[in-house]
Parts: sequence; C-alpha cells; structure tokens
Amino acid sequence: MTRRRLTDDDRGDASIMLIVVMVALIAMVGLVVDVGGRLHAADQAAYVARQAARAAGQQIETAQAQDGVRPDVTNSGAQAAANAVIGASGMTGAVDVSGQTVTVTVTTTYTPQLLGIVGAGTWNVTSSASARVARGITEEG
Repeated sequence: MTRRRLTDDDRGDASIMLIVVMVALIAMVGLVVDVGGRLHAADQAAYVARQAARAAGQQIETAQAQDGVRPDVTNSGAQAAANAVIGASGMTGAVDVSGQTVTVTVTTTYTPQLLGIVGAGTWNVTSSASARVARGITEEG
C-alpha cells in the first residue's frame, strides 16, 4: 500500500485560483460600472449648471440695455431662472450673481450599483458654470 504525501497533492489549486480571479474580475466590473455612472452624473450636473447659468444670464437690467450701456444681471430674476432649471432637473444648487456674471453650482448624488453591495455609500457630484452678459457677437470683455 502506497501512501501519498500531502505536500504533493495539487487537487483544488485551480479552484482557489479561479475564485481569486473571479473576485478580482467582479471588482473590476464594479469599478467600471460605478465610475462610469459617476462620470455620467458629473456630465449631467455640468449640463444643468450650464443651462441654469445661461437662463440666469438672460435676466438683464432692461433700463441699462435701453440706455446703451452694458447691462447688469438682475439678481432676483437670475436667481428665479436658475433655480427653475435646477429644480426641474431634481438637483440642488446655488446661484451667485455679481454684476454681469452669473455663477451656478449644482450638486447631485450617485448611488453605486455594484460597489454598493460591498458598502460603498452615495457619492456627491458637484459642477459649476458661469455666464456673463455680452452685447452683440463681437464683444468679448
């Protein structure tokens, strides 16, 4: 009767290697999916910030424009226009009006789909955009 030595037994090594490789692949897929989702949320936040800034920048002091001077942005009109765009998107944000420039900051959250299984919480995504008043198509200043 022959005795086998335990150190020469290779049975089961492939199973352990397969488990390690599968865990690594699933983690990589989770990273790709969730980082891609976060980038998509960042793109959407940037889009909403740009649109809100554009809408706010159109709210000008008409009396100044009629007098032929470069008009300032109305604070209340700009706030209302930007907040309407932000609210319609379901995001939150802040609007800063300073003379002829409007800056909008938008914040949203992304909840990881696959990494959430292992406890990754929601990710905050923030984007900002500015718009300024310009007269005509040649004025840049």
